[in-house]
Amino acid sequence: MAQNFGRVDYLMALPVLLLTLFALGILLLDLMLPVQWKRVNAVTALVGILFSAAGVVKIQLALNAAGVPGESAFLNSMVVDRFTIYFWYLFLAGAGISILMSIRYLEIEHENHGEFYALLLFSVVGMMCMAAGFDVVLIFIGLELMAISTYVLVGFLRTDRRSNEAALKYLLLGAFSSGIFAYGLSLFYGLTGSTSLLGIRSGLVRLAAAHPDHIDPVAVIALLTTSVGLFFKIAAIPFHQWLPDAYEGAPTSVTGFMSVAVKAAAWAMLLRIFLWGLYPLRTVYLPLLIFVSILTMTGNACWRTRPLPMSVICCSGWWRWLRSPTRRPRSSMD
Repeated sequence: MAQNFGRVDYLMALPVLLLTLFALGILLLDLMLPVQWKRVNAVTALVGILFSAAGVVKIQLALNAAGVPGESAFLNSMVVDRFTIYFWYLFLAGAGISILMSIRYLEIEHENHGEFYALLLFSVVGMMCMAAGFDVVLIFIGLELMAISTYVLVGFLRTDRRSNEAALKYLLLGAFSSGIFAYGLSLFYGLTGSTSLLGIRSGLVRLAAAHPDHIDPVAVIALLTTSVGLFFKIAAIPFHQWLPDAYEGAPTSVTGFMSVAVKAAAWAMLLRIFLWGLYPLRTVYLPLLIFVSILTMTGNACWRTRPLPMSVICCSGWWRWLRSPTRRPRSSMD
């Protein structure tokens, strides 16, 4: 039976829809612009960021007027709450700063193409889906949209061999980690019969009630494979090998964008999945998080030849230590 979506659904997706329209518009506009007018692409991208931010403000005002902490949309596949809104603002701010950094940089490198700004906006669209996703299908689609756009951005300097090499390494390792991540999510779907984080949590609670004396080994395997994909995206040791090459080979503005927005999106996805979907398995993943945090914090001392990217990895370990979940925050879906 056909499902009719209402006004609330489209309001919750307004920032995502606006960014998508502006990204598509840049691709069309770039075909008609002469070389000396290529800066119009950057201006259009900045206007798209502002329109999307205005959409986030509109959602925030609507939630405050309704007196609710959050609202679900599109058959509960996405939830827009304070958690989502915070990360949306962070993604838009990071993209806006990267666009400003890229205007002159791309002119110097003779790579001033509209596709750069379109890919930047598409990657933010993926990040927004990752932060707002309450269904693993939407989360994974957002992850791949962000990742594929970022792969191309890392290798955007086509005449730079180091940039091409970094993009290839990032692509291969990223595809491998995405496959492991998808495998873990598929196991959770097989165990619980749901792709919703709320349904996965309820299914895990039923499994724990049916077997109170032990944890289902399939659930442990699913947790480990899912964690591997998440640890890769946040560049936790020992899944950090892609980060130094990608950061050093990418254009400077893309490196800044990845170190802030892309990393924040990965953290938003990790927190969504662990705190909402996999909370019944906290006795398993808390020791794992603590171990990986300590390993990431101390592992930086072993690599002194690349201080900037390795310091990012070290900071990731500290952040993981501080954010190790001891209790699940409230959500509008509870």
